[in-house]
Parts: sequence; C-alpha cells; structure tokens
Amino acid sequence: MEFMEKTHAGEFVVSEAAGNRSREGVTVLSGAALEAATVLGKRTKSNVATQADPGNTGDGTFAATPTVGAKAEAGDYTLICIAAAAGGGTFEALTPSGYRLSDVTVGQAYASEHLNFTLNGGANDFAIGDTITVTVSGDEKVVRIDPAAVDGTQEAFGVLFDRVDAAAADKPGVAIVRDAEVNGSEIGWPDGIADADKAAAIANLAAQGILVRDAI
Repeated sequence: MEFMEKTHAGEFVVSEAAGNRSREGVTVLSGAALEAATVLGKRTKSNVATQADPGNTGDGTFAATPTVGAKAEAGDYTLICIAAAAGGGTFEALTPSGYRLSDVTVGQAYASEHLNFTLNGGANDFAIGDTITVTVSGDEKVVRIDPAAVDGTQEAFGVLFDRVDAAAADKPGVAIVRDAEVNGSEIGWPDGIADADKAAAIANLAAQGILVRDAI
C-alpha cells in the first residue's frame, strides 16, 4: 500500500516576519477538511442587507434581497432617488468607494457586476432624495479559494498554516496572511484552477506582502 505524505504545518513557509506578525487566527467554514498550505479565500461579501431611510416619502421594497456580482465591494451602496414618477422613479446607485453605477429604474430588474435586484414601488411613490442603503458584508470565514465565487472567496486571502478538519463544523485555524515568502511548489490550489486565476491569486497574495517563490 502506498501512502502520500501530507504537507506538514508551516512546511511551505520560506520566511516570515518576526514574532507572529505574518500569522492570523481564522475560522474555517464547515464543509471540508483543509490541508496545510491550502490557499484561502475569505467570505467578505457573503451577506447583503437593505435599509430605507426612515425619512423617505416612498415605501417601495425590494422584490428579494439583492445579490452580489463579481465586482461587489464590501460596505454601503447608496441608492438615491433622482427622478420621481407615479408608480415608479429613478435612483442613482453609488458604490461604497463612491463610483456611480448605471441608474436604477423602479419596477425593472437591475443587473450589474456589483448588485442585482428589483426595486418595486409601494403604496406611496418615491420622492427625489429618498435614500436606500444596501450593505454588503461578510462573516469573515475562510474556505479554499474559489475563482468562480462572488462572495470574496475568489480572491486569495492567505495560506493555511496547518491542517484543519472543518468537515462537520466551523473550526479555528491559523493562516499566513502578510509579510512572508512561501514555496510555490508546496501551496495547495483547487483542482483544475486556470493559469489566469492562479496568476490573479498570486497577485492578491503579493499585494499583502506574501511572495510566492517558484524556485527555492
């Protein structure tokens, strides 16, 4: 019988900052057992909540909770009524960073790479200046990076230091998240990850000071 040796705790680390500066405690989301050196994504955009300004004239509501797109930002999106109409209206949409998206038409499906929703009119029409906040946040739990996700886990957050078995429940762990060098031949990627997705993830890590070394 042949056995395959697993990556040992921290074996993939080439260098890290003094003390525990490079390491951070994480919560691994239930559903899988992750091996040491797994490249992680963090759920920074897994939750969406809406809040109408209590001073609004209109009382329209969303047909369903908005969903996020691939370019969603964590934080508060602001919808401001800029044109009133009987049974309808138009809202401008601002990202948390202040970028203006395409306008929202009340009663029509709105689709973008940030948010997707339908804002319907209510018994009272919206008035100019009425404001609705859409807050995108996350539970900050980590999983194996998933390039197809939109909840934040498509971006590389760090590398798991040691094996964590979270198959049945959330479990604590430790990850390398900043100021370190890691062995590119030892870190673990999802099966079949595309070269472009891997390159983007390596760039994510580099932005946090984690350098993936191909040759050690």
